[in-house]
Amino acid sequence: MTAFRAALTVRTREHLPEGWAQTHNNLAKAAFLLEDWPSAAESYRNVLTLYPDYSEAYQTANAVYHEKLFAYTSAFELSKQWVERYPTDLSAQANFVEAYLTTGRYADADGRLGELLKKPDLDLSSAVGLRVLEIVTALALKKANAVPQKLQELWAFVSGQPESFHADWSFDGTTHYVQKEQVFAPYRAWLMELFAVVKANDRAALLAALDRVQAGFTP
Repeated sequence: MTAFRAALTVRTREHLPEGWAQTHNNLAKAAFLLEDWPSAAESYRNVLTLYPDYSEAYQTANAVYHEKLFAYTSAFELSKQWVERYPTDLSAQANFVEAYLTTGRYADADGRLGELLKKPDLDLSSAVGLRVLEIVTALALKKANAVPQKLQELWAFVSGQPESFHADWSFDGTTHYVQKEQVFAPYRAWLMELFAVVKANDRAALLAALDRVQAGFTP
């Protein structure tokens, strides 16, 4: 990383913009491997100022902001910029709706979740992740009575997937948010269990785990 930082003293944005962006891209990748999350996010954001359509930079920067740094406002702003350019990018829309939740925009998150879950080409992992976020949002809005139905919808969706299905969705950012927000206090322990069970390795394990969390929920 020291070499990349030294190169930036020569490859400046003003004089060598493409070299500057490439160096930041290399620096971001190195920082990511070293788990230097602030440096990775900063360098990817720099790359995006010159190449705003670079999806790898967006995806990685967003993941770092939301899942590692818990910089929810930065994740929200970054996803907002991306979906304004690419409104049909459902993966980015899923990131954006999670950022609505983790910046306290619960009513907006609820509406966007409902619309996004209607999309027929939404990938399966996102469909599971967003259904879990629906449950979190319902609790934030003090609509605990809606949770049993949403749990049943989640169970039914998972039951229709192949035997090898597992959800590839990180809840690290949302987990951290739920742990610190008082609105979730009555259901915090239960939500931690829900986040954990969604990581099950196959359909049968996930369904069995969902049965347990359903049985353990009291509105």
